[in-house]
Amino acid sequence: EFTNHTCERDLQVENFCTREATLKDNATTQKVNRTYQQVVTLNYARSTRQWSGNLTIPTSGRLLNASVDGEPLVIPWIEECDAEGKVRDSCKSAVSENLTLFERTFPIDVISWPRSESICSGGQNTHCTKYTYDGKGKIHQSFGVDKVVTAGQNFAVSKISRTVSSASQKPVQVTVTLVMEETETVYAPEVVWVESCPFSKDEGTKTGEECISPGGTRTITLGGRDYSFTEACWKYKDTWLTQPADYGSCESLMKNTACTLSSRQCAFSGEDGTCLHEYATYSCETRTSGKQMVCGGDVFCLDGECDKATSGKSNDFGQAVSELAALAAAGKDVAALNGVDVRAFTGKAKYCKKFAAGFSNCCKDGGWGQDVGLARCSSEEKALAKAKKDKLTVSIG
Repeated sequence: EFTNHTCERDLQVENFCTREATLKDNATTQKVNRTYQQVVTLNYARSTRQWSGNLTIPTSGRLLNASVDGEPLVIPWIEECDAEGKVRDSCKSAVSENLTLFERTFPIDVISWPRSESICSGGQNTHCTKYTYDGKGKIHQSFGVDKVVTAGQNFAVSKISRTVSSASQKPVQVTVTLVMEETETVYAPEVVWVESCPFSKDEGTKTGEECISPGGTRTITLGGRDYSFTEACWKYKDTWLTQPADYGSCESLMKNTACTLSSRQCAFSGEDGTCLHEYATYSCETRTSGKQMVCGGDVFCLDGECDKATSGKSNDFGQAVSELAALAAAGKDVAALNGVDVRAFTGKAKYCKKFAAGFSNCCKDGGWGQDVGLARCSSEEKALAKAKKDKLTVSIG
């Protein structure tokens, strides 16, 4: 016979954390001042009657200061400087040389003034040849700018003269020095371990770890430079026991070999959906064994030590099952005796009476046609006798 029993128990709950190594650049910025120099070639243009060129900004940032240097720079000859061997005031006032950069104009200082010279042969003032010479100038000028510029941006540089002769149209060069304030990125890379846990580790115990991203060397490139790092493992999976199993009221059923688990139902779960507590139903088999077997109206001994069965004699059965007869409350129906289905007494109780010696025995199995005393027996007793003869009854005393 099988019966079902329901119990409650806590389930073992495991949760997992990950630890992953990442390469962090630890980038920071700082302000630095750097100096750049650039030679600018100025070419003469007839349309503007000036020498012009472009200054190209080398990097982005704030331009703090600029300086321009050029020596020697040509000062074209002009007629006002035609006096031989002398520099007249008219020459000095006529010479006007300037250089413009970042929309600011600066004068070019004179090193030597333009001049002329006559060379004669064959006598004084005869066969003379006049030669003119350009003067020389210089510029060494430094000035503040405070201007935000971007790499590749162009600014015009120009040199202006009042008059220009054909002999004075050669290119000139100046050197421009820039002081830039730049934002510099500084790197200090390192390996940083990042842990991810969907629960509080204070609530559990770590039971194991597994490498899920094999070790090796990894490289990160920062600011054009390679940085390499080596780790035995780049990512771990950690196992944590957050709730141990507790058999609860199921322990006895789990240990009973006659019981098998038939169904489970979660009682309540955690926030992540993991079942924490469950109801379990076990199906248990109950077996009843004894030393006698009733077959028809006879009692058969299973171990060979009780009385041999004799068909038709009520006293044999009464002696063999006397203990069960006592529990049967003097022949009443015992279809359910202490939860055990006693198959020997599942029928309805019927009664017959025995008279004193020499009189009729209404409990006999047969002989009803010869024994005149049997006429006193009731029809129910006669029917019981018929059932006994067909071995459909059991005598209980």
